[in-house]
Amino acid sequence: MPIPEINKDKAFKLPTHIWSKECFACGTENSHGLHMHFYADDKYLWSEIELRDCYKGWDQVIHGGILSTILDEIMAWAAIYMTKNIILTKSMTTDYHEKVLTNSKVRAFAWIEETGHNTIIMKSELYNDKNTLCTSATGHYALFPLKLAKRLHLMSEESLLSFDKFLEACNNG
Repeated sequence: MPIPEINKDKAFKLPTHIWSKECFACGTENSHGLHMHFYADDKYLWSEIELRDCYKGWDQVIHGGILSTILDEIMAWAAIYMTKNIILTKSMTTDYHEKVLTNSKVRAFAWIEETGHNTIIMKSELYNDKNTLCTSATGHYALFPLKLAKRLHLMSEESLLSFDKFLEACNNG
């Protein structure tokens, strides 16, 4: 499967968000975390991640749970950015095609597969530094507009305000 082709004329880095600094996947203040940063164009959202030795399962192979986490995170952020909603993961299936080694760099991509009234289906793929497809996933996510998320208390007031500023910065991106 070929690696997704990025539209470099429309590509930009998403603004850093501040409501989840300790998140294992994207938090900037989690010393054990993946420290994912996100980029977008008109179709894809992607991230490049350096996989340290501490993420291994056995020998020098990255644990499958780490790879699944990366793909859930990239699909979630793609859904957030592309729909401008808060999301919650409903379900996810992951397929492992090739092993991923420690101390390597991978790229994860996500895009919308299908949209519904208050749900979205996302697809994602993770490639190693040789552009070999290693892991792929499909995720089903529930969408929550900001007002509904506020009414349901899905996030703190401070986080909701930060989320709103994040969306505004994305629109100016």
